[in-house]
Amino acid sequence: MTETLLFTISSFEEGSSLLAFVKIQCALTNRLARRLVEKGFCKINGVIELFTSRKLQEKDCVEISPLWKGLLQETQGALQILYEDDFLILIEKPSGLVCEDKNLPASFPAQSTFVHRLDLGTSGIMMVAKSKEIKEKMVAQFLSKNVKKFYFAILDGIVAENNGRIESYLSRRSQKMTLFGSMQTGKHALTLFRVVKRIKKATLVLCQPVTGRTHQLRVHFFERGHPILGDYVYAKKFSYPSHVERLLLHSARLEFFHPFLKKKMVFDSPLPELFSQVMGGVGEKQCFSLS
Repeated sequence: MTETLLFTISSFEEGSSLLAFVKIQCALTNRLARRLVEKGFCKINGVIELFTSRKLQEKDCVEISPLWKGLLQETQGALQILYEDDFLILIEKPSGLVCEDKNLPASFPAQSTFVHRLDLGTSGIMMVAKSKEIKEKMVAQFLSKNVKKFYFAILDGIVAENNGRIESYLSRRSQKMTLFGSMQTGKHALTLFRVVKRIKKATLVLCQPVTGRTHQLRVHFFERGHPILGDYVYAKKFSYPSHVERLLLHSARLEFFHPFLKKKMVFDSPLPELFSQVMGGVGEKQCFSLS
């Protein structure tokens, strides 16, 4: 059974709302973090706290019941398999799935393991290796940048340029919280993007993270002034008027060379219906060119 989570609030975290703190520590969407608190799964200094707006003070003891994991079950439905051979499984990850090997279906081989990770709120294509040895070969391809990944994201506001390149050095902003930002001491990060469609106060873009840094796309677009809709961890407010309950970031294409079958593999994932609803339609066939 998952153990109770215990945190002591630091001076850096003082003043944060309970909702913001829980959302970051448990990597939850705004909706699930709110439910966690309102269902009484969170205590402050030994007393159940039901108000998400409660401001935290330095040295407060925050306790999160292990029962909070049950909140994820409603978002972790059956995984759709896009492709399978003797070595790899390509799956369709739903938004809300925590990318831990224990969350893989029992029907998968016992040694199955995620090759890479997507953020909790991100949906789309993911690769699973059927053994640790196979994972090592695929991880080497990711590290050598021989795997191409393409994402669709809906950004807040109207992006002026049709094509763009974002380059910076990303590093963790705090040891206490999983937040990243551009810093001179960080690791090189490069993102290419192309505008697909604009509507009033939102822009759909195709983007390619040439490097694979943690939260790279989220941070790059946030620092450009156009956070990804639904990214309530990085953005405090949005110009887009409607609330969206999930991160509007989708892993739409994965290209790699299969080390055992010795051929190039390309897999596509259709955009979730919510993307079309927000943008008023996005077209049935997407072009993955960034030129």
